[in-house]
Amino acid sequence: MNDLKPNLFIPGFSKAGTTVLVDYLAQHKDIFVPWRKEPHTLTELETLPSWFNTRYKMGKLNTSSYLKLYRNSKDYRYRVDGSTSYTFNTDTAKRIKEFNPDAKIIMCIREQKSRLISSYLFTYLSHREDNLQLWIEKYFVPALDTFLIYNKVKAYYDVFGDNLRVVDNSDLKNNPQSTLNSIFKFLDVESIDIVPIYRNPSMVTPFDNKLYRYTMFILYLIIVESLNISRDLGIESIGRRTFNSIRYKFAKRFIEKKVKTKKDNIFVKMIPAEIARVLEDDYTATLDFVRSNNIILN
Repeated sequence: MNDLKPNLFIPGFSKAGTTVLVDYLAQHKDIFVPWRKEPHTLTELETLPSWFNTRYKMGKLNTSSYLKLYRNSKDYRYRVDGSTSYTFNTDTAKRIKEFNPDAKIIMCIREQKSRLISSYLFTYLSHREDNLQLWIEKYFVPALDTFLIYNKVKAYYDVFGDNLRVVDNSDLKNNPQSTLNSIFKFLDVESIDIVPIYRNPSMVTPFDNKLYRYTMFILYLIIVESLNISRDLGIESIGRRTFNSIRYKFAKRFIEKKVKTKKDNIFVKMIPAEIARVLEDDYTATLDFVRSNNIILN
């Protein structure tokens, strides 16, 4: 089974397109994606940063359970681990290298202010803080370093060199086929015509009416409890597959209509100026770095 350990890591960044990228990769016959996208096994973090206070329990798998995810992958060239916790600090790159020296890495980056708002909205059902600035002060600022991307991209490049590529979220969103063609070339596999994927939007914002918010909160509690029960019963894979199927159908038929009127720009303008400057500088420095080292895909 050790020969079937993952060798293609999509370590983040969270809310930068990792899920949709993994879903695209799963369409290729030579790329194996396990039912659990984020096993988190190679991270030392026992708790997630407060800004990433996820909507569902995300405990990490032990090594034995981790390798079992890939036990049916012998006919595939690549085996994917898409754990976003691998970019919360700079040390994880070395652990991945020690785990599999031949691994390839693809990192998704995104304009940082939009990514911050996406993180806020994604976790809204957990924190239910209507005031963005209070959320930033309480959840984001204390763990700011875990959110920034430049130092992590540089750390992965220092460890993996030419086995690292970086994808900007805007390219993945606006030009998915050409971006995936570049990725397939990097992986030295045959290019395929991908099936466009609808990206699941954030379900709830403070601008939604109270009835909608409370309805979604109750639904959220039911989903969380169902997933936790399925884990306790040892049928987590079935529970997650069922939930994902329902989630994407729900998003496509209902939320897709709502997302067109999402007021992200209003939220971006609410970000305190000093935080906005930090995020802008971090993203600009990252773009300069990946371009100068010719590791960005588009």
